[in-house]
Formats: sequence, C-alpha cells, structure tokens
Amino acid sequence: MRTRRSFLALVVALILAPILAQHTAAPVRAADPCATGAHYFEQTGFCVSGLFYDYWSANGGLTQQGLPLSKEFAEISPSNNKTYSVQYFERARFEYHPENAAPYTVLLGLLGGEQYKARYPNAAPASGGSCPPSAQQFTQTSRCVSGLFYAYWAAHGGLTQQGLPLSEEFAEVNPSDGKTYSVQYFERARFEYHPENAAPYTVLLGLLGGEQYKARYGGGQPSPSPAPSTSPAPNPLPGAQLTISPQQGPNSTLFVLTGTGFAPNTSYFLQITNRDNGARIKFDNAAAKSNANGIISGGFSFGGNVPAGSYAANIATAADGGTILATTNFTLTGATGAKPGPNIVVTPPQGQAGGRLVLTGTGFTAKTTYTLRIQTENRQTTITFDNSDIASDADGVILSTFTLAAARPAGVYIAEIISKGGNPQVVTGVKFTLTAAGATTPAPSPQPVPAPSPPSASDLALLNQSAALITAIPDARYIVDSIAAQGITQSFVALDGAWGAYNSRQKAIVYNVPLRGYDAHDLAAVIGHEGQHAADFATSGPVTTTQDCYNREARAFITEASLWKIWYGAAGKPDPANDFEREINAILNLIQNDPQRFAAILVDAYKDECGAALAITASAGISSVGAPASLAGMPPTLVSALPSAESVFAFLTVADHTGDTFWPELPGGTLSLR
Repeated sequence: MRTRRSFLALVVALILAPILAQHTAAPVRAADPCATGAHYFEQTGFCVSGLFYDYWSANGGLTQQGLPLSKEFAEISPSNNKTYSVQYFERARFEYHPENAAPYTVLLGLLGGEQYKARYPNAAPASGGSCPPSAQQFTQTSRCVSGLFYAYWAAHGGLTQQGLPLSEEFAEVNPSDGKTYSVQYFERARFEYHPENAAPYTVLLGLLGGEQYKARYGGGQPSPSPAPSTSPAPNPLPGAQLTISPQQGPNSTLFVLTGTGFAPNTSYFLQITNRDNGARIKFDNAAAKSNANGIISGGFSFGGNVPAGSYAANIATAADGGTILATTNFTLTGATGAKPGPNIVVTPPQGQAGGRLVLTGTGFTAKTTYTLRIQTENRQTTITFDNSDIASDADGVILSTFTLAAARPAGVYIAEIISKGGNPQVVTGVKFTLTAAGATTPAPSPQPVPAPSPPSASDLALLNQSAALITAIPDARYIVDSIAAQGITQSFVALDGAWGAYNSRQKAIVYNVPLRGYDAHDLAAVIGHEGQHAADFATSGPVTTTQDCYNREARAFITEASLWKIWYGAAGKPDPANDFEREINAILNLIQNDPQRFAAILVDAYKDECGAALAITASAGISSVGAPASLAGMPPTLVSALPSAESVFAFLTVADHTGDTFWPELPGGTLSLR
C-alpha cells in the first residue's frame, strides 16, 4: 500500500526525538498477559490485537472507541442473526466480517440502532422543530443533523464510524451518570452535547459499548470461568482441542463438535454441563470415537425443555464422571428463535504448519458445493489446492481436513467459503493462526489496512470537482484517466499521519477525512500523488525493491508539488488555511531549493514501508520492471514546472535491506535518520 504521509509531523518528530530521549524515562510495569503482538490495557485488563487493534488505532482510539471491555469472542449479531468474532469497547462493538473484501473486514456494530430501538420502540421524544435551513438532511432516514453534531459527524468518520442519523436531537437522561443531555442517535453511535466541557470535548460519544455489553452479559464475560465444582476437574490430554459451530443458537440448532489431538481409534464420551448450576444433560448415546487421525466429530441439538444459558461441551473418558480431556463452551438462547446462518471454525484454532487442520461449517444450504479459499490475513498470498471444492451434507454441515505445508510462514490466515456460479460471493470465513513447524507459541498477527467510508453524494461531487482541476491541465489528464481505467475506487477514511493511501491489490485509494472540508485544490493535489502511484503501477507493475519504492514516492510528491505550483506559483498558496496547505507549500519549497534535504526526509518517512518492499513483492510472486529513477514518462507540463526535481533522485540511492538498517544523515549531522 502506497501512503501519502504527512511531512510536517515527520520534521517535528525528527527534531524533537533526540531531545525527548534525553529527558523521558520509559515507564516500567509488570509483564502483561497478552499474546505476542497484542496490546494490553491495564485500565480494564483486556488485550486487543491484529485487525481489531489496527482498526482501533486508525479510527480514533481511546476518544472514539474507548477502552476494551471484553476479549474477542463469537456472538450472534442482533442485526442479521449471523455469528461474528466481536470485541466490545466502551463506545463500540468491533465485528470481524471475513465475507467482505479488505478494508471492510472490520466494521462497527450497529449499537446506536440497537439501543435506540430498545429504549424507544415507538420513536424518541420529538425535538420540537423542523430541520433548520443550514442542517444537513439525510433522505435515507428522513433525519437532519446540524451545528456541532454535524461538524463532529463529518470530522470523525462520517458514515463508516457513525452511520446515518436515526433520530432528531432531543433531551435524554444519561444511563451512565443520570444527568440530562441533548443527544442524537445514529446507527453506530449516540452523540451527546456536554456544554460543561471546553472545546473540542463539547460533543462526546455515548458509552454504548458498555451499556450494550452490560445489558447482554450483565458485566460478566461471555466465556466465564471453568465449570462448577460439581463437574470433574479438567485434566486435558496434551494437544487435544475442541471447537463448536455455531457458538450460540436456539435449542433446535444443530451444534457440531470437532476435536483434534486425541488418541487414534479410541472411544470417548460427550458430556454437556450447564456452567451456571452444574446440571448435566443426559444423552441416550453419548459415545464419541476418534478416527485414525485422532479426530472426533459429531452433532447434537436439544429439546425445548432445556433452559437457555451457557454450557460446556466436554470430551471425557466416561459417560458420567471420569476425566475431562478437552472442553469448549457454547450458549443456548432458548426454545424459540431463528437458527444461526453459515458459520465455520478451524480446529485447532492455533495449528502448526505441516499439521492436520479440520474445517467445520454449519448453517449452509444442504447438499451444495462451495469453494474453499485460504489466504494470509493481509490477502497477499492465496493457498492453492489441487481441488478446492467443498460440499455440505443433507444437514447443511461441512467437514473437511487440510494441511498447510511445513514451509508456510507462521502468521494469521483466513479460511473462507465461497459460493460457486456466475457471481461467486464470500459466504462466511474465520481467522486461524499457523505456527511454524515444531513451534509452541502462536505468531503475531499481521496488520491490516484501515476501513474506508463509502463515498456519499457530496464526496462524489468533491472528487469530481477536484478531478476537473487536474484535467484542466491538458497533459495531466493521465492521472485521472489511470484511476478510471484501472477501476480504482475512491473513498474517505480517518488516517493517522497521512493524507491518502493507494492499494494496488485492492484497487482502492482512500483520502483522509479532513480533506472533505478543505479547498478542492487540496484534495486534487492528493489525487495527483496517489494517481501517479496508480499510473506507475499500470506501466511498471508492483514495487520491486527498496530503491524502486523510494523512486515512486519521489515521483508522486513531485507530481503533487508540480500541480500545486501550476495552480499557485513558485511560492505556493498565499495565506494557507490548513495543515495540508502549509505542508505542501513547504514540500514545494524543499524540492525547488533543497532537494537533498527533501530526499533525506522522504527516506525517513518511508523507511518502514519501503524497507519491506522487496520481501512483499517476492511473497506475492508478481513480476515487475520497476518505475524510472527519474521523471521519465511524466508529462512536459509537470516536468517543466519543477526543473530542479530531477536532482531529488540523486539523493535517493539507498541499498536494499538485508538485515541491519543504515540511513544517511542530513548534511551537517544536525538530524539523525537512523
């Protein structure tokens, strides 16, 4: 992913870092309980990792999402009755949607809608007035948003983070502190006006995640402590693991239990225990025998007289008593209710490369053939099988085993079930972790790209207006044409330290949300930057080396700065109105007057991204010729606008990384780029 980073922030960081290092001592705390690669929050004692942590970091962190209130667990969505991996935060519920293409795999749950419907089944109290002329109207829900609330909505993720408005603004007693505030409900949030706070904290998001979590789970964890003492003490068989699909549903649901790591061809017994009171559910035949590979699989459902609650499914050495060898948990939601939709699990959830893994699916259309797809979490590598067809039985159950080669790298993978036919769609999917052959601990989770906000009508109007500014320069039209020719989508997302990002594999460009409120020339400049990346990809293929990576970034910044100079002159825009305009003015000045310093700053800004370029391309198995280390192929109008830009490439000669990393220092040694 090519990212248009913020340079002013980088320059400030380079200047301050040596000073802060001399006076700031690192805090010391006890070792946290998180797995490798996860992030521990001492305030609540929970960990956040992988896709969820990256989404949290990229979308407002503590201010917008709050602290984690749970671990990641499986939950049936109140919106569509499907099972997703979720994690609750104070202000949000994160949901993993493997059926979506990246970067939409992590979405926020519709907590605003769920809470609004629960609190106001007959609609909320009227606000006492019609939409003011200055308000933004949303025809989808026939609501309007104005003033501070609309300013907050537009600046904090818009549709993706907040959703559409569901109510007008009205007074409500807050469930958290008992005080009355002016509020407005959105699909994913509740806006609260707090006049007692100083700006910019007069508008806060309500603690919907905490309220919903408490309502559903009473403040406890969905996967509570081990079974009561009325059950035998567990004595797990080394390596034995159990999973269940689905993880919750009404009594009539067909639950399928899958176990791995058991002794081959051995008889065991299934025990089901209520985790709240220790009551045992009796079966006429509870025998469970492993096959030659030590795998156990079997299904069960319940009559209407079995009470709702949390249950433990155990594999034991006897029908009653004996030794429990492995256990997993599930939830019964009652005698009535819709059955869960398609769901899959991989057993064991943390397996080894070269080992046997079992994929179990439930809730599928009976006797239907699908395609199994397995990819790395970052979608850069797809595992190829001789035959990827996988079929459901008469009960809509899928059972299959697979092995990933011992040479496969450790990391997080995604298994997905895809429909067949003229328009294949991802039906459902699940993450699992692959450890290196012989390893005993899971590998850290790879990192995702941020989730964009689909463009609204106003977004499209701004994009078209900005594109027109570029096409008004005759030989700059290739920028817009390249984006259109490759079918690249354009949208907005809250980016940290960047104004835009281009992803060639996803054919997507995202722009930082504040650009929505800036002059159209500002967005047009960023389109120029990302469009140059798209044009270079079309003519030269993906990035091949670290050097190629730097060359492409230089070409993108030079394109952006050339457009800016054509619009505003050699000094840039007079009286810049925002950080972006001040930044692009500074970049234009550096390229014209100090290209060596510009090159050094660019190297430091992209050392992490470009340092991994060679390895990423190799793992993807894609050939490439590389982009020119010059302005070759760029149109005369842009080249002539910045005649000094060619010299930037002379200062970008950097060796590819093979281990230790060395970065050139700025002239005079005043700043270190190591």
